[in-house]
Amino acid sequence: MNYQLFRQIEEPGWKLSWRWGGSEVIWNMFGAEATEQGNCSFFRGKVAPHCCEKEPVIIDLLPAAPYSMQVANCCRAGILTSITQHPNKYVFAFLMHVGIADPSDAPPGCQPPSPLASRDTPVFRASLAPRCCVSLSAFYNETIVKCPMCSCACQDEAKSQCVTAGVSGPTMLQLSRNEPVVQCTSHMCPIMVHWHIKQSYTHYWRVKACAVREEWECTNGNIDA
Repeated sequence: MNYQLFRQIEEPGWKLSWRWGGSEVIWNMFGAEATEQGNCSFFRGKVAPHCCEKEPVIIDLLPAAPYSMQVANCCRAGILTSITQHPNKYVFAFLMHVGIADPSDAPPGCQPPSPLASRDTPVFRASLAPRCCVSLSAFYNETIVKCPMCSCACQDEAKSQCVTAGVSGPTMLQLSRNEPVVQCTSHMCPIMVHWHIKQSYTHYWRVKACAVREEWECTNGNIDA
């Protein structure tokens, strides 16, 4: 559930994770999916568990997911409204069936699976290096919610590289896959987006969105509430 009064959960959507206390596995899921299947080689047969990770990471399904895989309040690509915007769309739900892999954890009478060769199967991997952050402001509040510190990296990290404005060297943002060079900021994001709520109506918000790479570029538009 998203209990925030005005802030929605936008793309890439919500993620949920936990650590199993034993050797639990997820046999199947409805309304969501695990980002990684993990090593399910302990199970013999054509059908392997959906996820064998010790710390599974769960994400929402897309709206176009097969109807047979859906449950109520699922499949919005992880996007949730705030609690004040919609009475139903601020919650999410999914169904999963859990089993036991380790024979010592299994209830009496259960037959343990036969081990096979090791195998790891990735299902989906989200980006590990964010490239942008979002700051917020609104007509009803004089303050600005800035990008959190270290949103994309921290200045004191060994692998982080940044240049200070006015110092010789590259002053504009340069992106590379290995060693990104950005202007030194508290958030260390190559791109920053600012959302300003200009007016709030019953059925939609009027907003101004600005993004900066080399310079600020802004656009105005309406967003359905």
